[in-house]
Amino acid sequence: MVAALTPRNMVYEVADARVVGLRVVIQPSGFKSWAVRYVASGRTRKHTLGPFPRIKLKAARKLASTALLSVHAGKDPAKLKAEERRLAKSGSVAKAFADYEKDHLANRRSARETKRIFEKYVFPKWRARPLVTITKSDVIELLKTIRAPIMANRTYSALSKFFKWCSAHDLIPAVPTVGVGKLHEESKARDRTLSDAEIRWFWRACDKLGFPFGHLFKTLLFTGCRRSEVAGMTRDELTWQSRLWELSGERMKTGNPHKIYITPQLETVLDSVPSGFDFVFGRKKPPSGFSKAKRALDAEMTRLAREDFEAPPLPFVIHDLRRTFRTNLARLGVSTEVAERCIAHSSGPSFEGVRGTYNRFGYPDEMQDAFEKWAKHIAKFVT
Repeated sequence: MVAALTPRNMVYEVADARVVGLRVVIQPSGFKSWAVRYVASGRTRKHTLGPFPRIKLKAARKLASTALLSVHAGKDPAKLKAEERRLAKSGSVAKAFADYEKDHLANRRSARETKRIFEKYVFPKWRARPLVTITKSDVIELLKTIRAPIMANRTYSALSKFFKWCSAHDLIPAVPTVGVGKLHEESKARDRTLSDAEIRWFWRACDKLGFPFGHLFKTLLFTGCRRSEVAGMTRDELTWQSRLWELSGERMKTGNPHKIYITPQLETVLDSVPSGFDFVFGRKKPPSGFSKAKRALDAEMTRLAREDFEAPPLPFVIHDLRRTFRTNLARLGVSTEVAERCIAHSSGPSFEGVRGTYNRFGYPDEMQDAFEKWAKHIAKFVT
């Protein structure tokens, strides 16, 4: 009988006399399929079982009976099937992130940090998790496991951008970070710089620390570089003939190469570093254990301050050395354009609009003079 049903100029259904709700659906093209109709949550629903003749009448009756039993148990077969399709379409969190990285992150400065955040905080919990199953509660629970407030906020920002991209590409029906917000208040911009007296205690404390952190911290003070840039210094980057430390764009946060003049004072520090290492401050890899070294540095600076009958220095972080460098360049009369180039900045008020578009001069001589002024200033009270 089913095989003999002929198509019409519209879709029509023929009910089964044995299983209530089972239908054979005939398309105008002649295509036939099985479906079961039922009521769930006060609405008539249709659950497609499969095509005829691949599914015979006996099998269709069995599938329909199973579906109707699940309806009596309070389930909705059509809704569950749609959910399964969404799961298959979106895939896992790791798969979606791989597409996000390729399509969106590839040429962005934040790519490396975003990937690091996902590898450290997101993937250990959600790597194989179906993307569409992530809820607002899951996001909150994940953020609460991150103890560092700043990192928790950064993870939230990374997740928010990722889920918005997923929503824009129809991988999820809703963005689970909407309505969550950052769990911690944003800290105020830091303004801590070291005074000349604190720099003197800092220098003597570095002498006490020795290699590698004493030398590394001094290099940070001389160059105004970021911690990772100095820690990853290799001997191949040092050109002694031209007295330059040359960093490739891959090593820089901005993605642009950077050159730093090696002053005689910095050369003295680097000359006292043991040779034979792959990295200047590490044998096979950049050094680790900064927190422990910083605690030792703070304790020694406090001791030295008390020896001078002075109050202990206020707390500071390693990145404050970079701010100290930049602030003192201004104090020593270095122009804004040159000072910003010295810390590898190529954006901001000094480079906005037409001024930044056409000013591509690197100020090499002026930068050398700035590094020398700062090194001589330090030498006045640390030697």
